[in-house]
Amino acid sequence: MKTTSLRRVIFVLGLSCLGALGVGLPILVSSQEAPPPKNYWTTDSGSSENFNIDVMSLNKAFTTLAERLSQSVVSISTKTKIAADPRMQSQADIFRFFFGNPLGPQGPRPQQPQEAQSLGSGFLINDQGYVITNSHVVRNSGRNADEVFAKFVGDAPTFEGHRAEIVGIDETTDVAVLKLKSKPQSATVAPLGDSVQLKVGEWVMAIGNPYGHSHSVTTGIVSAMGRSLDGLESRADFIQTDASINPGNSGGPLFNLKGQVIGINTAIDARAQGIGFAIPVDAAKSVVRQLIEKGSVDLGWIGIYMSDLTPGIASQLGLKNTSGVLVQDVVSGEPAALAGLKSYDVILKINGQVLADSRDLVRSVRNLSVGTKARLSVMRDGQVKDYLVTITKRKTDEEIAAREEMSLKQDVESGRGMLLTNLNPQIREQLGLDGSSGGVLVQRVARGGFAAEAGVLPGDVLFEINRKPIAHVTEALAALKKKEKSYLLKIQRQDATLIVLMEMKR
Repeated sequence: MKTTSLRRVIFVLGLSCLGALGVGLPILVSSQEAPPPKNYWTTDSGSSENFNIDVMSLNKAFTTLAERLSQSVVSISTKTKIAADPRMQSQADIFRFFFGNPLGPQGPRPQQPQEAQSLGSGFLINDQGYVITNSHVVRNSGRNADEVFAKFVGDAPTFEGHRAEIVGIDETTDVAVLKLKSKPQSATVAPLGDSVQLKVGEWVMAIGNPYGHSHSVTTGIVSAMGRSLDGLESRADFIQTDASINPGNSGGPLFNLKGQVIGINTAIDARAQGIGFAIPVDAAKSVVRQLIEKGSVDLGWIGIYMSDLTPGIASQLGLKNTSGVLVQDVVSGEPAALAGLKSYDVILKINGQVLADSRDLVRSVRNLSVGTKARLSVMRDGQVKDYLVTITKRKTDEEIAAREEMSLKQDVESGRGMLLTNLNPQIREQLGLDGSSGGVLVQRVARGGFAAEAGVLPGDVLFEINRKPIAHVTEALAALKKKEKSYLLKIQRQDATLIVLMEMKR
């Protein structure tokens, strides 16, 4: 190495000097080659498969599918009449009463009903004219669209569309079924595939009506499976895809390369580009069947309020990990309460299937037939016990809201203007309270009630009533039922402890 280095030095210096003199001499070069650079990675794929992709065949597959499958896809448009706002009409009437119509035809006129329109997509599933789409395409603001039209790829641009009737809607899963009153002879049926066997990385094709651009075709891959979206937790675990999906694609099909529908395009992540979500078609099959047969869906439920386990709560309850579902509360008179479940219970299994989180339980219960019994393995006070729960039909959002309103009215009346709830481990952790401190949470305060007049606020923790400790809602209600002229309340508000007087005066 020293000789080689010397020769190189001589060469460089000699070249410089002799070059200046204009003399040419033979150049001495070392015969030793430099070692190859070191790799800090591997090039071994671990697979002996030879992926020789025929680009032309792949291209032909996409073009053939696009041409054939477009015949089964419809662009959906709806019309809904919206009544005039009576408050606006009243203002216009008052204006005319005092001022007449000084502005002539341009002055305030009686409010006319408005017409709301929406766009979406769907796909034909049989020769009887049934079409699958999203419920939010044909239902908005709590009511179904007045008119629904569906256009196929060969329909004339000036044609409004084939009229369709709404067979049934399930807002929980965001699935709706329509029935066409007519369809062109060229229309084809979209076969339903198997989304259970779908794998990340598979090619997919979306066809729909984004922003009114009828029968647009985009392609991509399955980016992920089992996605959950904020606000849509009650629906199926979504398929994530990078096939371009935009407003107007809702309700349209997501095809695999076999030409089968494996998803219903439903949502996008507005924060990003190229992140779309589809309902797995297997999650929709039972819903579609029930909507066609009886116009509604009986989704199972057991009547509990639940949450996932945090490491802190799991540790307090004596669990080694966060697998399972924490029962926050049970709905009185519903299956879980009738079977004996209580707050603080942790549901570990349903029918022998281990539950990772609350989504697993929601999905499992939702897919069970109404009237069947489910065996829940429950951890309570360090002991595991099985409970048989009869699956009932899930209440509608309106029914649940009405029941909660009735319960709220009863609880507020008995709580002297306060809706009280027990402090579960999760709430205690959030408020920085230990398990031995007792107390109940003031969830709501009735406007104009005794508690409100005393200065009690939602979020306060009630620890004492007339100097007696309170550890449970039943204790608080029992104390408040006594016919006292006033109650001395000890509450905690954030980091401050307050004593307030609630007087029973009117």
